[in-house]
Amino acid sequence: MRLVHGLAVTICGLIMLSTEIVTAQNLEKKIDIELSETKWTTLLLLKRGPVQPEPIPAKTPLLSMRELEFEGPNPGHAHLLSKCKVDGQFVMQNGFLIPEPEKSAALQLPVCDSFALEGKIGLDGEGGWFILLGWDPETSSGYCLYNTELRTQGSPWRLCQIKGAKLVAGSEVELIEEQKVNGIGGIEMQVVEKELTLKILNHSIADHYTLKDYTPGAIVFGTYKPRYGPKKMGIQSLRMKGW
Repeated sequence: MRLVHGLAVTICGLIMLSTEIVTAQNLEKKIDIELSETKWTTLLLLKRGPVQPEPIPAKTPLLSMRELEFEGPNPGHAHLLSKCKVDGQFVMQNGFLIPEPEKSAALQLPVCDSFALEGKIGLDGEGGWFILLGWDPETSSGYCLYNTELRTQGSPWRLCQIKGAKLVAGSEVELIEEQKVNGIGGIEMQVVEKELTLKILNHSIADHYTLKDYTPGAIVFGTYKPRYGPKKMGIQSLRMKGW
C-alpha cells in the first residue's frame, strides 16, 4: 500500500470501504457536451468527496457504463486480456472516481474525433485495466490499449482493434515492453490526425503511434479481470479539448 502526501487515503484504502450504492439515476443519461479545440473543458475535478461511495452526479459529462462486453486477443489466458464484461460501476469516494471493488467497470468520456486529454489518476497493485479509443458503443468497435500488472513484475502495454465485440485478427501490437506504472500523478493523452500520444505518471506509452482505422468515438477508461483481478485505480481530475 502506498502513502501519498496530501491525500486522506490511498487507492487501496479507497476500495476497502462499503460500496452499497444506488446508481440507477446515473445509468441512463447521455453525455451532452460540446468540446472546444482551443479551450479546456473540465470533465471532472474532485478535491474531496464522500466517505461512503456515491453515484456520479447527473450533470457530470461522464458515464459509468451499464453494458460493455468484448473479446480480447488472448482467449483463456490467465494474465492478459481474454475477455471484458462490465459487472460494476464507477463511484465517487474520498476525492476519486473508482471502480467498485473487484468489479470490471467502464467510464465513458465524450465522443470526439481529434482530442487532447489531461488529468490526475491513481494506480496501485496488480490487475488489469484498459483505455478504449474511438469507441462506438452501438457496434462495440474501436481500439483497446490494455495492461496487466503481475504481483512481482509489470507486463507489456498492448494495443489491439475490436470490431463487433471481437478482435480484429492480426491487430494486436506491443507498444512498450514490460513496465510497472503505479502511484498518483498525471495522464496526458491525445489523438491528432489518427496519431496516438500517451504519457501516464511520466511514463511514455505511445508517441505519435498511427491508428490507421481510427474513427470518431468515445474514450473509455475501464478495468477487467485477469487472474489477479482488476487494477486498483482512481480518477481525480480530467479536462479535455476536442475537434
